Amino acid sequence: MGLYTAQNYDDKMESDYFSKKITDVEEDADKNWDKTTVSMIMASSCLGMLLSFICLILSMKPQYRRTFYSTKTSNKAVQETFTNFKEDEVKINILSQNKYKWESILKDDVKAWVADRLPVWMEEQPEWFTEQKMSTIPDHYVEDIDMLRKLRMLHGRDEQQKGEMPVQKRRKSISVVIAEAAIGGVDGKFMVEAT
Repeated sequence: MGLYTAQNYDDKMESDYFSKKITDVEEDADKNWDKTTVSMIMASSCLGMLLSFICLILSMKPQYRRTFYSTKTSNKAVQETFTNFKEDEVKINILSQNKYKWESILKDDVKAWVADRLPVWMEEQPEWFTEQKMSTIPDHYVEDIDMLRKLRMLHGRDEQQKGEMPVQKRRKSISVVIAEAAIGGVDGKFMVEAT
């Protein structure tokens, strides 16, 4: 064995370094997928999703296909339902929708429509004019006090105050209900179990 000179030592270190790098790259190639494999997997996944979407569209009833990919916003759809339909049964559904979708644009129209049609509904009592539909009519949309009384009495909102203007009561918040249940009290009274 000969003595290492500085040059020999540097050459040996350099060759060890490069051989280690080549070994690391080969191991990394085994661990990681190459670019073409990843591209093929991504392309086949995208193709699979596209084919499943096409199958979904083709499996729908043809009259509903346009509703699946419409670009119309829900606000616009709610407003168009009120303005485009003539049937009261369809138009009254606007009152059960989120008021922020229509109230800023159609409030006056809806209020006038309710004031105009409510006497007719009260007299004719159509099948669709149920208690649920009656409950969606806001009190401030009915300008005639007598009509409001009739509506509330028909709906049964003021069973405790017959003949008087109904007083709307708020439900307890969920935190109050949970707290009462946790401590065993109801309306500030504690329940005692019989032993």
